[in-house]
Amino acid sequence: MTSQLLQLSEIAAEAAKMALIERKIMKVEMKGDRSLVTNADKAIEIFLRRELAAVIPGTTFWGEEFGHEPEGPEGIWLLDPIDGTSNFVYGCPYWGISIALIRKGQILMGAVPLPDLNEIYLSEAGSGVTLNSEPLPMIPAGPILPYELISMSNSDSVASSMRGVVGKRRETGAFVIDGTFFAKQRHRALFGRNEHLYDAAATILFAQELGGEVGFLDGSPFDIDALTYPIPLNPWAMLPANSGIFKPI
Repeated sequence: MTSQLLQLSEIAAEAAKMALIERKIMKVEMKGDRSLVTNADKAIEIFLRRELAAVIPGTTFWGEEFGHEPEGPEGIWLLDPIDGTSNFVYGCPYWGISIALIRKGQILMGAVPLPDLNEIYLSEAGSGVTLNSEPLPMIPAGPILPYELISMSNSDSVASSMRGVVGKRRETGAFVIDGTFFAKQRHRALFGRNEHLYDAAATILFAQELGGEVGFLDGSPFDIDALTYPIPLNPWAMLPANSGIFKPI
């Protein structure tokens, strides 16, 4: 583990502890899009911006709560301080924190702590993925079978893009759960739409490191550099290699 990845791991673990403490003094507001935001969302993003800037000077930030900056000379950190805020507020354990570093179109590092599940996923490009410091196995290639579970993020908007896809559909309400469950192969595949890259960047790295395929369902290029600005994603998926679902480019 490089020194920077070790520092990221320590910061992610501290952010997870902070979330559990902040939940005890819960303050909830409604944002303009009618989604919820809490004291924890704001406090954790402030903490992450401060700590991560010290790990790699020259980086900038795109976070859900405090907005987007152009990529700095050493890259841009993508942050979702509490992904699954409604689950967090109402005591469902399906929530977590997403942190990723992108530089010139490549996702270099990612961390996703899931505090209520006592799990932390960690990766650096080219070094695989660990869950609680133990390496995860590669994702088996091949088709999705009818009895296997598949994640449906934003299911109403993505369902029309999934004609003919088999599998038992599940919606968890938190992208960090969908993405890590794919990495762990609790769910065989993931289908999404309208996420922002800050929701997904860390788990995209996990999927790629474990041999999965990530792309748009219409076959258009999945260009990370082009996605590093505030627009939602078109219908896309994380799939096992050779699933037969992605259209040819």
